[in-house]
Amino acid sequence: MNFLDKRRAKLSPSQQRAAQEEVRRQIALAESIAARKAAAKVQAEVLAALSQITGEPQPDV
Repeated sequence: MNFLDKRRAKLSPSQQRAAQEEVRRQIALAESIAARKAAAKVQAEVLAALSQITGEPQPDV
């Protein structure tokens, strides 16, 4: 492969920046989705714990 073929095969700086921005966008989206799922899981666990607390008969004091 000669020099010109190698140069033509490379991405231009603007294409590289665009690809980097797309990757950053996808990472941010994945992090956002993961955070929402984690928050929903915690909320479900808290609600389940509360239902167990309120659903069980309280001991007589």
